[in-house]
Amino acid sequence: MRIAEMLNSVQYVVDRDGRHTAVQLDLKTWQMLQEMLEDLEDIAEIEQARQEQEETIPWEKVVAEYRSTHGLVADDVQS
Repeated sequence: MRIAEMLNSVQYVVDRDGRHTAVQLDLKTWQMLQEMLEDLEDIAEIEQARQEQEETIPWEKVVAEYRSTHGLVADDVQS
């Protein structure tokens, strides 16, 4: 679902004078919006790390450390 479609699915709560006071979203749209916001936060954090030129950790090391601490890793995670 695109942002424009999400905005079209909004239902407004109005006061006695007909002014919009709140919005209401269906659960599916709310969940999609949450995922989009989380993705944007991730992108912002990655960009900030790049600008700060922080040391990166190789993916293989992350997976190995996770395995040593937590055990198994999902099949789709490759080291």
